[in-house]
This record gives sequence, C-alpha cells and structure tokens, in this order.
Amino acid sequence: MKIREQHWCPKYITTSFIAEHCGVSTVTVLSWIEEKRLAAFRLPKGHYRIHRDDFIEFLTKYNMPMSGEEN
Repeated sequence: MKIREQHWCPKYITTSFIAEHCGVSTVTVLSWIEEKRLAAFRLPKGHYRIHRDDFIEFLTKYNMPMSGEEN
C-alpha cells in the first residue's frame, strides 16, 4: 500500500495540503501539531512541514481517508 500512497502525497507536505485533504482550517492543523497529534518540523522561516509517513500514520490513527475520497 505504500507505493499507492506515494502517488497522492509528496514526501514533505504543508499544513495547507493537510487542511485541504482533511477538510479543516490550517489553524486546526496547527493545533494538531501543537497538541503533538501530528508530527512536524519547522523550517527556518517558521513554516511547518510534515513527512508523508507521519501524515499517513495520523490518518490511520484517526480513521481518516487516505486519498481524500470517502471510503
């Protein structure tokens, strides 16, 4: 399943990508990061990036669709 997941999601992703994928605001994504629900790292200018594997783990843990489509 890892190969299929790589087609819809780049290796490092933005909070905006996650917000759009999950149907929430970027503020919600930032709160997930602050609450340590979603692993992320900061770039020198303060923007966050999330590794694809961490995002997939988050989606699995919270039973959210992988491809942006309803199951």
